[in-house]
Amino acid sequence: MDLIWGGLIFFNRDKILIVHVMLSATLIAVTYECFGDLLYYYLKNKYDTNSVFLEVSSCIMHVARSTLARIIIVAIALGY
Repeated sequence: MDLIWGGLIFFNRDKILIVHVMLSATLIAVTYECFGDLLYYYLKNKYDTNSVFLEVSSCIMHVARSTLARIIIVAIALGY
């Protein structure tokens, strides 16, 4: 999804609005959150260890994703 969106942004770079930039940031946050969760559960299942760094980074990415999504909703609701 990120690659398709990145291609669309690249080919239409002269028409980009701030909403598109916020949506790109949200997609990046979702990708990193999923990658962090995947890595955390892989390490947990394979080595039975807890990684505080991966847990905290996943939590931060979750908060970032939720915040950016709400900002986009508010911006669209206000007519931007």
